[in-house]
Parts: sequence; C-alpha cells; structure tokens
Amino acid sequence: MQVAIVCSRIRRAKALRDILKNWVSVCYVHTDFDDFWQNSQKEPAPLYLIDVEMIDAGKEKIADHPHYKSSLMNVAFFYSPSSFHLMSAPYLKTCCGHFDIESKDISQKLFDILESLKVNRDREREMLKLKVELHDIRGRFNQTIETAKQMKRTFGKQQLLGKLIFEIDRQCGKRDFLEAFGQVLEGCDFVYKYALFELVSNSNDPKLVSPPLKGAKVQHFPSLQLGKDHDILGIEHHAQGLAHQVAVDHLGREVVSMGLKLHSKTFPKLLIYLVVDKSTASEIDWDLFQLTLSGFYHRSRIKGESFKRSSRHFVSQWEFYDLLEERGKDQKKSSHIIVLEFQKLTAAITKKRVGGFQWRRFYEELTATLEEKIEHHYLATSLGRWGMAFFVSNEYLKSLHRLLLDSVEAFPYWRFFDDSDEILALNLEPQINILNSSSEEFFDYMAKMNREDTDRYMADRKEKKRTYSKMNDLREASP
Repeated sequence: MQVAIVCSRIRRAKALRDILKNWVSVCYVHTDFDDFWQNSQKEPAPLYLIDVEMIDAGKEKIADHPHYKSSLMNVAFFYSPSSFHLMSAPYLKTCCGHFDIESKDISQKLFDILESLKVNRDREREMLKLKVELHDIRGRFNQTIETAKQMKRTFGKQQLLGKLIFEIDRQCGKRDFLEAFGQVLEGCDFVYKYALFELVSNSNDPKLVSPPLKGAKVQHFPSLQLGKDHDILGIEHHAQGLAHQVAVDHLGREVVSMGLKLHSKTFPKLLIYLVVDKSTASEIDWDLFQLTLSGFYHRSRIKGESFKRSSRHFVSQWEFYDLLEERGKDQKKSSHIIVLEFQKLTAAITKKRVGGFQWRRFYEELTATLEEKIEHHYLATSLGRWGMAFFVSNEYLKSLHRLLLDSVEAFPYWRFFDDSDEILALNLEPQINILNSSSEEFFDYMAKMNREDTDRYMADRKEKKRTYSKMNDLREASP
C-alpha cells in the first residue's frame, strides 16, 4: 500500500514516515502543495495525509480538487494545537479521518485510519464482484422469463403449462419460492403427489433436506448426508442417483424428476419429484418447465444479496435511537414500536444445542423477505440476536402487524441450522410485542430482554455444571 504525506515541515513529515514504514510499502512526501496538486491528478495515491496548515498554501484549494470533491481520493488531515482552528472548515468533514500530530497515541490513530481504509477497499471489491454476479444472474433470469413468455404466445398446446407458470410466478410475489410452488401443486388436479430435496451446505457439511412444506400431496423424505467432499454449490451425479432412488421408493417408478440450478454450469441445487396424470404429462414440455422454474428459484435466492446493497427501511441502532428522541416525544400518540423477539430461536440454538446456526445469512434473508412483502412506511433496526424493532405510525400499525405475523409464520427457520433435522418440529416463530414510541419504554423493554437473556444463560450454565459434576461422579464410582 502507498501513502503520500503533504507537509512543509520536514521533521513532522519524517516522524510520520517513520511510523508508517511498519505498515505501508511506499511513503511519498510532498513539501509543496502545488506539487501535490499536479501529481495527485495524474495518479492519486491510495491515501493522503495532509497537514491542515497546507490546505490554502498553494494556488489551488483542497476543496476544489476534482478527486476530493467526487470522493475519489482518500484524505486524512492532521493538525497541531496551534492549527486546530483550521479544522472547522466544512469541507474537511468529508475526509476519512483526522488526528493530532502531537498526541501520544498517534500510532494507534494512523493504524485505525489504515485499517478502516483497508476494510472499505475490501468491501468495494466485494460489492463490485456481487454486482457483476447479479448482473449475470438477472440477465439469465430475464432471458428465462422471455422464453416463458414466448412459450405462452407460440405454443397453444402448452396452455396448461402457461397457466401453471403464471400462477407460480404470481404466488412467488407473496411467499418464498418453495412455499409458492407447493401451494400451486396442491391445487393442481393432474398432480397426485410431489416431493423436494434441497441441498443445504451449512458449515461445509452438505446434505439433502426435504423442506417442511404443508399439504395433502407433499411427501417428506429423510435427509441424506453427502459428506464433506461433496460440492457445496450443487447436487453431484451420485447424490442425484441416491435421491432418485429415495423418490422411487416413496413415490413409485413413474415419478417425474426435475433439477433446478442457480448457475448454468453447476449441478442442480433443488430436486423436484412429481407423480402426475399420464395423459397430462405428455402435453407438458418438462425441459421448458424446468428452465422456467430455475429462473423463479434464482429470483428467490438472490433476495438476500440484493438486501446487502440496498435497504429502503432498515437503519442502524444509532439512527433508530435518534428517531425515538426526535420524533418519539412529539408523536407518542400517533406512532408505535413493534418488536420481533427471537427468544424461541435463541433458546433452540443455545439451550437445546442443535448445532451451528448461520446468523448473518438468517438476518439477510429475513430482512429481504420483509422488505419485499411489506410496503408500508416504517423504519426498522436490528436488536442483535434479541430481535428487530419497527417504528410505524398508527395509520399502518394494524396492517404492518398482520403482515409481520404472516411473514414470520411462513419463514423457513430450519434452513439456517447445521442439523436441520432436529428442529423441523420446533416452533421458532418470533414473539411480537407493541410498545409506545417513547425512548424510555423502549430502553426499559431492552433492559428487560437483557435480564431475561442473562437469566436463561446462567440457568443453562448451572445445568451444564450439574451434568458435568454427575458425569465426574459416575467416572469416579466406576471400577
């Protein structure tokens, strides 16, 4: 990494360079502001450390630098007690840090700035990578949808399939793809039975899991462990063979199978097995049906990725607290807070010890689901593993409360556990509470959740100690 120092005082610049040599590969020094101006426009350094005394020392001003105005240049300013007053310039607030050159903890300050810059650059690279991937996925998805539309226009023989695709697409706007697909199949006269196998690869321990869908026609298969050497991106051929044998054993030899992919060059991620009316089956283009369903499955699975980059309603806890302070007092009678409390979920993870849980993936997919289904005006924030809080006006309180109930009831919590088989029968739905929009009541509620969580944790610790003590007693008593 390269860093450039802009400072007319040689001793001060040398002191900074001596500290930076432990962390950066190259460190330049510009003692003349005009020299810095010309060089930085040709090829900007990853980071500039500028003495605040230099901002007006040249023919040009730092506020007029094209890269600085467009946020393409990373700048941190340093000052001395005698020049601290210069930091009041409003345009200096857009920098990525500032520090006192005479402070004792200057090394820590510099390290923090460099580390923050590194994190931001890594995040930008990841965002660019995700943007390219999403562009590719959306392009293929749009191509798939266009193929489905063309099928509806040109293949009169496929009217039944066209209606089926249209209904699945409509249901996908209301619920998760798996639930939408199952809901439609339950209403199809020509489908007698159906079953699904989805690849779940939590903690690099891939397995095939039969989603816990509800209905009279759905058949649930026992999970299949695939081994840690199995591809976590798709179901390999040998695993497809094992899954097909399970389907034949449960549904019979006339089963129709399809495999839905997330990427065109990988193995399928979801296997579908149907028992259908023979005369109707001959009129359906199963390859086209599989391709279209893959497009719907794509769209369902990229919701979490989309949320990582853009959220209309979710804010940080600090912004949420500001909202309570600024608006809560004035609107105490016209707004409320709805809290989703994850008590059952955290209890299943800690007390019942059902294996690992993917917290980040769970939060991203749950928030993406809420963003898509709930259109009302509200602001929300994460309360960590305790839950989520929603600030909403009374005008939308009842409808938001109802939509939250529907959303959390249908959400597939089992998908984020490593040992998902053990929790399929558990009720993990969050508890929903409504509070007045006052900071006092909200913080009292947070304190109450904290105390209850601590009590549960301490009780669990005591139980573990008692179990450990009994095991030791048994060992000592054994001959």
